[in-house]
Amino acid sequence: YIGSQEAYAQYNASSSWNNAELIPEGWDFEWMAVSVQRKGEFAQTYIEMTDADWSLGVNVKVIGKLNATDLANMKKLTNLRNLDLTDATFDALPSSFLSNQNTIREITLPENINIIPSSAFNNCKNLTKVNATGIKRIDESAFNRCSKLADLDISKVEYIGSSAFNSCNSFAPAALPAGLQNLGSSAFAGTAITEITIPDVDVLGQCFHISCRKRILWL
Repeated sequence: YIGSQEAYAQYNASSSWNNAELIPEGWDFEWMAVSVQRKGEFAQTYIEMTDADWSLGVNVKVIGKLNATDLANMKKLTNLRNLDLTDATFDALPSSFLSNQNTIREITLPENINIIPSSAFNNCKNLTKVNATGIKRIDESAFNRCSKLADLDISKVEYIGSSAFNSCNSFAPAALPAGLQNLGSSAFAGTAITEITIPDVDVLGQCFHISCRKRILWL
């Protein structure tokens, strides 16, 4: 736990602490609002705001119309902890959107986004919460190895791909949505599930859970 932003910067700059989780105590980073005037200008706007220092964007709110290039450039935010896309307009998340981004803790998606594509958050090991109200499809390995993910609403999901929540050690939904149609292989392998209720799905992958030994209740 780090008591000031100055101390945080010092620890963060030292290679000796690369594998440590630095947690602010008694303070938080200010939010940075990046207002994108035209599609494709997220990086340029951010650079002009920060003199091209990609480490300054910690709690970031993006506003405006975005394209695939804008979304891809968000991976350059090396210290990103919270990303708010509520007021951003774009058609879809790209595959591998923030994959291997180890600093991200929380993300908020716009209401129109209903698909989490393959490997979108793969290996985001510190991601704990995803605010997304309209998700209907979660593709292969979307949250693979997100070991701290605990808060995600899957009540409207109709499709869960293989290994979607593989090794999500903190994720433990008590039941899967009644409208679920596809449940991929090893979708919940290595999660915290001890008991789960599953609807009558159209497609059930082989050994959807890591050991197939947990208590399963069928609707």
